[in-house]
Amino acid sequence: MTRKPNFKFNWKYALGEIVLIFIGISLAIGFQNWNESRKDGIKINGYLATIADNLSSDSLEIVRFIETSKRKEKDGKKYLSAVKQKQPDFQAFMGGMVQLEEEYLNINNNGFEGLKASGYLSNIQSSPIEDALFNYYSYFDEIHELELSYNQFVEAQELEFVKNVASAEFMIMVTDIYLNKRTPNLNAQEQKKLEQIFNHPSIVSISLRAGFLERHYDELLQKGNKLKRLIKERAKQ
Repeated sequence: MTRKPNFKFNWKYALGEIVLIFIGISLAIGFQNWNESRKDGIKINGYLATIADNLSSDSLEIVRFIETSKRKEKDGKKYLSAVKQKQPDFQAFMGGMVQLEEEYLNINNNGFEGLKASGYLSNIQSSPIEDALFNYYSYFDEIHELELSYNQFVEAQELEFVKNVASAEFMIMVTDIYLNKRTPNLNAQEQKKLEQIFNHPSIVSISLRAGFLERHYDELLQKGNKLKRLIKERAKQ
């Protein structure tokens, strides 16, 4: 008599196989997600490293503007003091004239623009670095608006000064004295011209605002240093 084969189904074995397959798929997906996250992290850190390099060059330029603002404030005070004391002095006058200089702070935002264009900015959303990024670059935009307003004011005062007071003869005299460093030795005619123009309202009004952007530049520098510190801390993780 022939015995029939036993095809009894083993539920425990089948369930174990299903569990193993599920675990394997889950591990594969988890590894893939981890690997993608790791690659994204490397790319983000690359953009942040570029931003950190930008910040280093920015800080040098910002410090230069801070020093320039301090110098202008010092020169402006010296000029205003001479005006108040009614003591026309060529060096003091040049401290007022230097306020006519127009300059705009420029920073390198290539790294930040690259990060925004990459789409990876969303990966650091609501993080301290994201806040620091927007605090730094948006504050620079505010400073630029202040510079535009201030330089427009300076241009208007300069136009008024040149149109009504600063003749070609006078400017030639000032240039000659300044370039040849004859500062303390004005002749009688030159001193008389200086006295006539010394306390012109345009130069006085500009000097009263001398160095007002210094605190804004200083605050931008602090924001940049904070951002650079956060980037450095992230790179160590």
